[in-house]
Amino acid sequence: MPLDRMIKPDALPIGEQWLDLRWSAPSNVFLDVRYLTMNEQIIHPIGHFLTPESESLTHYFFRWVRNHDVHNEELSVAVARALRDAFMNEDEPILEDQQSNLGEVDLMSAKPVILKSDTEAIRVRRMLSHMIAQEAKEES
Repeated sequence: MPLDRMIKPDALPIGEQWLDLRWSAPSNVFLDVRYLTMNEQIIHPIGHFLTPESESLTHYFFRWVRNHDVHNEELSVAVARALRDAFMNEDEPILEDQQSNLGEVDLMSAKPVILKSDTEAIRVRRMLSHMIAQEAKEES
């Protein structure tokens, strides 16, 4: 990935890479990205935190840290710019278009085509639906 090469161009892609993902209901995702090279372990945990404001507006917070070259301010600025640009020019327009196209319609009631790569996202939606139903049941 271009971001990985930016972080440690002389070490990657040589070595082993893995990613652990953890979802914390209702809307936090934590990624633990690690690279093991011949001489070191490069770690950069990532967090995505979503906070709804209304039915159609959500605040999206993101954090990324690294254990490599941590005092390199130039690298920090370059990485922050790359992450911000990727979100603003790739992710955000897609999310806004999806919201615009769906409007008030629930995604699952629109009967979307579900691909194998959607399995985990569908599992999360089902778990959230169950949690919401349980909460409503307890309140009544």
